[in-house]
Amino acid sequence: MANFEATPVNAGTSAGFSFTSQAQVAAPFTESNMTWVEAENSTAADWAGFYITFMGVTSGSKSGIFFVAKGAAASEVRVATIPAGLDTKNLSCMFYIPVPIPAGTRLSVSASQSAAAVLSGQIVGVLSANFDAEPTYTVFESGPYDLSASLTYGLFPAIDPGATTNTKGAYSEVSFTGHASNIINGDSLDNTYDYFGLIISNNYNTANDSKELLLDLATGVAASEVIWAADLNARQNQNEVTQFTTPMMVPTTAMTSTTRISARAQSNDNDATDRIRGVLLFGVR
Repeated sequence: MANFEATPVNAGTSAGFSFTSQAQVAAPFTESNMTWVEAENSTAADWAGFYITFMGVTSGSKSGIFFVAKGAAASEVRVATIPAGLDTKNLSCMFYIPVPIPAGTRLSVSASQSAAAVLSGQIVGVLSANFDAEPTYTVFESGPYDLSASLTYGLFPAIDPGATTNTKGAYSEVSFTGHASNIINGDSLDNTYDYFGLIISNNYNTANDSKELLLDLATGVAASEVIWAADLNARQNQNEVTQFTTPMMVPTTAMTSTTRISARAQSNDNDATDRIRGVLLFGVR
């Protein structure tokens, strides 16, 4: 018996799915606003979770949001929300989604990016038969994203370490104001999460130098922050990438509805552009 169920499989082209994303959808978390592309019409087995892999097929990653949904056509329900890219030169992504999918489920994908682009990839189910038990989670979420009708669409909240090198700067809320469509926003979480974490990126800086950064993620009201994750290193290099390619997540009881989330950082670089990093939050519930 196979340990994975990969879909779609296009033997004639040796490929998985391939589709063109939408551009700058204002409210992409509303399923009816998205154009869904079927990846599987009926899963053959029960899955304990699945991997989603995809890559932009042209040079220059486009920031944005990628979705996986289940359900019949025109009745899709999101089960996974992940970034459609991480850095300018990082064209590929692979995320594990610990959400069970029963046999017979139709799966589809969609994406909204700063500019329309072709995405190619595959969904790979991890069979429930491989596990003694499986999680009861129903959705994997991420945010907040810049939802401006501009080429900044899909960027993460920027964290500025400040102009003094190797010294922690002030806390900044991991949020976007005026982007109410986001399903995770650090000003006040809408939901309580069982697993929570983050990714740190260079936020599509196209003129990087090789520099270091340490970042703290915190909960709590302004001026009373409590560090939740301390001194996470995010190096960037002249190739315009960081080492974060998948979220760092842990089980937690701290990330409850209405929780405020902020971050601060220090860098060995005081360049006003190169010292900036983007922070994206992830939650499973």
